[in-house]
Amino acid sequence: MKRISALFLAGLLSAGLLSGCREVPEPESSLPPETTAAAQLPPQTTAPTTPSTEEQTSTPPTEPEADALALLRQEIAGAQCEAGLAFLGYVGYDSTREEVEAFVAQGPLAEKYPFLTQAPVVLAPGQELYVLIPGKESQSLQVYPSGISLEGEYEDDRNTLLFDGEPGQILLLRCNESEVFSNVLVSLLGEADILEFRPSVSLKDGHLAALPGVYDFSLYEDDEAPSVSEAMALLLTAPEIQEGIELGLTLMHTGQSQWIEGQSCLVFVLGTQIDGDFARETYYAVGDEILFVYNSIDDMWTALEMG
Repeated sequence: MKRISALFLAGLLSAGLLSGCREVPEPESSLPPETTAAAQLPPQTTAPTTPSTEEQTSTPPTEPEADALALLRQEIAGAQCEAGLAFLGYVGYDSTREEVEAFVAQGPLAEKYPFLTQAPVVLAPGQELYVLIPGKESQSLQVYPSGISLEGEYEDDRNTLLFDGEPGQILLLRCNESEVFSNVLVSLLGEADILEFRPSVSLKDGHLAALPGVYDFSLYEDDEAPSVSEAMALLLTAPEIQEGIELGLTLMHTGQSQWIEGQSCLVFVLGTQIDGDFARETYYAVGDEILFVYNSIDDMWTALEMG
């Protein structure tokens, strides 16, 4: 993974003109579907890359879906934001449009916002899956590929449109090969350029990184899930995790919950901490007195052997 100094990232995140917006957590929320995150994230690139260019059209929403979308846009406006953004989880690096659509349809956010299943899909290189929503019917989204120069600065390819949305059209976007920088630039357009941002997940808590003018309507950890401290204590009883800790590895909570085999599970990762960077190696999940380990070869969660 390329290392980008904390000073550069701080400067980049402070460049917005508006303050970030987040949804107030609900007392109860459902959890994401099974993750398809690879145990080791693919290497990042230093130049813009082009995703699948398969042409797609969105299906007009039904009346209940339109009502849900209208209410969400009211929330976006009420938070004094211009666009809505939610992190849906991790999908396979080689996932197809059909696999992404199935992942979204099985998730809790689609239960709350059924119009998500009608959105077009853009497959940029990466594993992070987002949904983007213009704050107003009159606004539209455009997405461009982006990379990082040798000087550590963003290089946006504005000659290549990955997505040129119609007014009011929402979007499902897979992107981000790196945990440190985004490989896309999103523009929100109205009568003039309104807002530009780069979707990414915070390394601190696994939530969306705060973006000026962008409303976070992601669903995060369920209150009924086991506490992080309880889950961590249970994980540390597993022999293979104990062995990894003895070898100098670090166990961290990703900030995410997943729905695995019919139950809510907190997701952790075992990896190496080097000079302030964290290299993720193996994902684990903790449910109701059961541990799971993610098998990146078979792309599935399996019960962790305890002895």
